[in-house]
Amino acid sequence: MEQITFWSGLDTIGSNVFSLDDGRNRVIMDFGMPDEHVPEGIKITEIEYFIRQKKLPDIPFLYDGESPYDDAVFISHLHIDHIGGLKYLPKDFPVYMSMESKVLFDNLVHAGMEVSIEAEIIGIPFEQPVSVGDYKVVFIENDHDIKGSASILIDTGERRILHSGDIRKNGYHPNNVTRVIKKSAPVDLLLIEGTEFSFMDGLDAGAAPQRKEINLLLDLKKEIEQKKGAVIINPYPRNIERLIQINNMALEQGVPILWQHDTAVLLSAYTNRQVYKISGYNEKLPHIVHLDHENLDLAEEYKGGIYLHMNGVPLGDYDPRFTHLQKILEKHEIKYINIGVGGHASPDDIIDIVNDINPGTVIPWHTFKPELQGSILKEKGHKVFLPERETAYSLEELFK
Repeated sequence: MEQITFWSGLDTIGSNVFSLDDGRNRVIMDFGMPDEHVPEGIKITEIEYFIRQKKLPDIPFLYDGESPYDDAVFISHLHIDHIGGLKYLPKDFPVYMSMESKVLFDNLVHAGMEVSIEAEIIGIPFEQPVSVGDYKVVFIENDHDIKGSASILIDTGERRILHSGDIRKNGYHPNNVTRVIKKSAPVDLLLIEGTEFSFMDGLDAGAAPQRKEINLLLDLKKEIEQKKGAVIINPYPRNIERLIQINNMALEQGVPILWQHDTAVLLSAYTNRQVYKISGYNEKLPHIVHLDHENLDLAEEYKGGIYLHMNGVPLGDYDPRFTHLQKILEKHEIKYINIGVGGHASPDDIIDIVNDINPGTVIPWHTFKPELQGSILKEKGHKVFLPERETAYSLEELFK
């Protein structure tokens, strides 16, 4: 009997993990963690601690390397909340991701921004099926704010399940979303992210149009042209396409970006244009400086300037580090300006995606408000299922 279990991510943004098994074969979708803090003096292993704290999924037979299943993990994209637990998988455990994600992972390790893992990472071209027993799994390239991002289609032979992954329509590749819809049809079960529903107050999904990546470039260009002091930027370094765009534009404006060492190493793997590092540049010449939250002690050198936030860490005021950021900027009289562009589809766009896919059943997750998202989707005529965490359901139960 086909069983599906939702291990995490049902009522939070990120760390969404589910498994599907038929008693012989098992596929696990994504493997993120909310954080990896371990208090001093614990007398159990890190894996045991994280399982007890509900930070790692308590999936039977997974961590000891003695699983009776033909097992594999599939990764939709390389954001920490989707891959943070990979380092705890056994040696040579198969982890599949898109080929672009595999290349990015290797580059992140080379730049010192990720750690090598003992599990075996296997890169797969988009739309090339992978078989795990009777399951056929396909990565379909979507639009998100990181290279290699995919929606994942699972064909059980009798049912087709689509895991949207993180998805948007306001990025560099909105046509990829159309392709996801076309290539996945028909879909029996859709697991759809709902990040932006988390910030709604009621049932009305309508909102102002989302900013697009071109808006960020135009804002940066304007700030360079109107520059009245030092310019600090804090982009998310895994958004490679954005890094390339802003690096190119700054070079063309004659005001190069001085990148932190690790980000410079990563960016250099993807562009033939000049990539300057903070060290080794004549800082008396016009420039923009890249400072993340771990290097804010350098901000005092840029007193009276502006700080352009571009979805770097800390992302928002729900992160305790954001308060520290604000205090540092105020201390040095640096003006905070947020010119970020989100990586997640608006509620209206999510509704359109679900309408276009028209699944038999839809499960909202990767949101603080799955009930709200579910209510809105029900109003649009969709069958919604809200599962419980760590509860195994027969697959057919979701369609009754």
